[in-house]
Formats: sequence, C-alpha cells, structure tokens
Amino acid sequence: MPVIINISNDRTQTDWGVISTADLTALGITDLGDNSGVYPRLSLGCSNKADYCDYENIVFGSLTSSDLKFNDKTSFLQGRLGTGATVFTIQKEGVDVAVITDSTYGAYYPNGDAFFSGNDAYAGLIIDWREVLNAFGVGCYTIKIEWDNFGNTEEVISQCYKLYHYNDSLAEGTVAFEWQQNGEIFNQYFVFEGFTWTRYLRVTGFFGFNQPKYEETNIVRSDRSLEQVQDKVISQYEFESYLVPQYVTKQIWFDLALANSIWVTDYNFYNHDQEIASKPIRVVEFGDVEYKTKSRMAKVLITFGDRKENTIKQERF
Repeated sequence: MPVIINISNDRTQTDWGVISTADLTALGITDLGDNSGVYPRLSLGCSNKADYCDYENIVFGSLTSSDLKFNDKTSFLQGRLGTGATVFTIQKEGVDVAVITDSTYGAYYPNGDAFFSGNDAYAGLIIDWREVLNAFGVGCYTIKIEWDNFGNTEEVISQCYKLYHYNDSLAEGTVAFEWQQNGEIFNQYFVFEGFTWTRYLRVTGFFGFNQPKYEETNIVRSDRSLEQVQDKVISQYEFESYLVPQYVTKQIWFDLALANSIWVTDYNFYNHDQEIASKPIRVVEFGDVEYKTKSRMAKVLITFGDRKENTIKQERF
C-alpha cells in the first residue's frame, strides 16, 4: 500500500508525491529497524505554499543502548505569574499520555525546586526520549504546559517531536547541539542566576568543513633574521543547516549562539571529520542566511571554533 512521505532530496525540494514500499527499496532504503510503518525524512518535499510541512522535528531513542549519541533530550523551561503549579503533560498524537509528577520521563524540576535557587516562578522538564520511547513507542509527541497567570490558566503546546528508534540511516543528515545557559539575556524572560539550564536541538544540516588557520610568532634579531617563538593552528568549522523553519533559527541565533558552553555531534556518514562527537565549540561568526521567496524555510550558516585552542608549539630557549 503506498504511503505519502516527505523527503528532503539532497537539499532540493519538489512537490508532494506518493511512494510505495517498493520505491523505498529502489532508493536503497531497506533498513528501518523498529520504525516500520513510519517513514521519516525520506520522500520528496511539499508544496511551496506549505508552512513547515517539509520539515520534520525528529528525535531518537534507543532501547538497546543508553549512549547519549543514540538518545536525544529536549528541555522545557516555563515561568508563571501566579502562585499555582506549572503542569507538564506528554501528548502522543494529540492525546494526553502522561502528566509529569516525577522524573520518570526525564529530569523534572517543579515550582519551588531547590534547583532554581529560590526562584519559585520557574519550572522545568528535560525529556529523555529513551524513556518516552520505552513507555509509549514511536510517534508524534507534543508537550503541553499549563501555568497560573493570576488565577487564569494559560496553556502552550510545543511543536511535534517525531520520535523514532535510533537508526544510522535515519540520523543521516542531522546535527545535534547541546548547550548551557547562565546569566541573563536581556530581552528574554528568564534570568539564569544561581542555576545552569541545558538545552538540546537536533537539526538537519552538516557540521564540519574544517579550515585550519596557521599563526606564527617570530622575533627579529639584530641582524634582521627571524627566530620562531610560537606556532599555532586554529581550527574553524562551518555549520550549514538545510532548510529549517523559524522556530529552529530562533533557537540557534538567539539562544545557542549566546550560550556559555556548546557541544556538537555530527551524524553525516561522509563527513571528513569522524571525531565530531560531543565536541566543545564556540561561535566565531554568523554567515549569510539563505531565504526563499516561496518558502518560509531558511538555511543558516555559522562558523564555529574549538572552545579550547591548545594546538600550540612554543620554542624553549
């Protein structure tokens, strides 16, 4: 029976199409692991008039390994204005499946938790998708957050997170970032004072293309000869996203880029650098953004460097 699926075909977009299991086999897609019946990121785009239908917000879990490389996390931080408790609810396909009361599905920090160093207005949840997968299986998950606003209950529902069993083929073409915030971002609600908050993002794209830069420091002797004092090699990497929606670009530009610490893992098989796993990095500069006139998606380009620049040789006189 044919299924309608949505693929990014080497960064190009085409119209919606119907593709059968035989077509998947013809494309070389034969191993979906335990994700049978669910075809992520493997078809042929969507119409130019669509909103975000051609982007899939994917996360992975593994029931056979606890390695963080195979198990994604997503964090949610909420502030209230009233005195009632903030409530987090896991929804699958729009139906409530679990109201969070403890850390069964990841780290849970209710209002008043000592983690927030006395700021009782904050509540947080770091979803461990491995635990969600174990309890409820693959599917589209949202997090519903309800909080008190001076006696009125407010509610927000997250984007859909498409949860799959980890599979190298499905992870291909993605990059996972982890970053930590403390301090204050002035135009945002939260003040990270007395605690450090960790955020996570898996995004379609590529991280690599290292362009090492060589620096040499010399002294000039009285006879005008040069004598080497220090050599230094600085690595610089390019992160290029594929077409992503605004809710992703906002996280990258206005949160990740301002982080105190950033780590990255690249999942591209043909990456020249096979050692980009939980790599500590820092932002060097933003590149040009590629927008589309008939799509709400954009491509982000950012240059990163190593957080520790210690590839240095010094002379011993």
